[in-house]
Amino acid sequence: MRMKATRLPMKTYISVLSNTNIVSKGLEIMGDPMRKEVGMVRKKIEMANREIKSLSQSCQKKEREYKEIHEAFDEKNKEKAHLVSILMELLAESERVRVKKLEEINKTIGSLR
Repeated sequence: MRMKATRLPMKTYISVLSNTNIVSKGLEIMGDPMRKEVGMVRKKIEMANREIKSLSQSCQKKEREYKEIHEAFDEKNKEKAHLVSILMELLAESERVRVKKLEEINKTIGSLR
């Protein structure tokens, strides 16, 4: 059996809504006595999430910078190693030439005696 809808006067409707809000707020308070504390903790969690996001972005930026700098460092080390090997070759060649000249001088001195 269906009930017939009746129109309530506006004052009654507002009164019912007001009472409903009061009752629902009362039920919220009764249902969750730790509501304020929960709300505060949620706000702190939201703040922490914002900070984490910011720190994460900063960390990613620093990691990219570190990677770029590390690659440049490795490249310079390779360049240095190459230059050191060239220097070693030049020093070895210089030493061979010096030994050869000393041998020639020794021969010249030996032939003069």
